[in-house]
Amino acid sequence: MNDDDEIDATLRTALRGTATESTSRSLELPTRRRIRQQVQRRVLVRSAVAMTVVAAIVGWQVRSSSSIHSNAVAGLELAELEALFAPPPVISLHVLDRQQDLALRALRRLESTP
Repeated sequence: MNDDDEIDATLRTALRGTATESTSRSLELPTRRRIRQQVQRRVLVRSAVAMTVVAAIVGWQVRSSSSIHSNAVAGLELAELEALFAPPPVISLHVLDRQQDLALRALRRLESTP
């Protein structure tokens, strides 16, 4: 046996002689509580960081879109805005039918003339 083995054997016998059961039980609950608290802190910190990032992104988008909107509206009058956002004019069907009849007549005249 070398010196390390002798030291290990001495420590082993000394530790076996002590009451480890009561020590392990008295350490188990505080250790578990401390681990649980560390996990809870880690989750809270990560959640707070994520919420801060989301709030910053949303705030940045709202602020940038409102500044673009206010810059666009600042130079336009109400009538211009209504004209700008009004639906496009639509030709009614009877007008389209009349235009198509005129086009057909014109084509027939061109075909009939030598």
